Amino acid sequence: FEHVEQVSRAEMIARTLPAIRANLVANPGGPDVYGGAQVFTLLARDLRDHVSDMSANHLLQFAFPLAARRNLDASAFLREADLSEAASCMEQQALLYGKAQYQGAHHNWSQVADLMEHLAELEHRLIEVL
Repeated sequence: FEHVEQVSRAEMIARTLPAIRANLVANPGGPDVYGGAQVFTLLARDLRDHVSDMSANHLLQFAFPLAARRNLDASAFLREADLSEAASCMEQQALLYGKAQYQGAHHNWSQVADLMEHLAELEHRLIEVL
């Protein structure tokens, strides 16, 4: 990496916001890679079927905790950008990931699937408010 210019934090945030929205609406469309709210819908469908031990371990020990942490960080960033409604969506998503981890740890995969569907709704809302 090479430092090429000095920008203020406010300018850095302003430059980053368009990329955030573009990344949220981007959807590779499958069949191997998906994006956007569709990911949550597809995961919910899969969780209503058999959940393998490997998938459960990945979700419970890595994906859900990491997603919760990243959503909390994103929420702080959006709040700093004065986008409180978007920040609130991200906070709600972080809470849902925590609930999903709890329900999954108790093998309540249909409830985890319901939470994924709620995450899809919040993802659509986040795109609207950005």
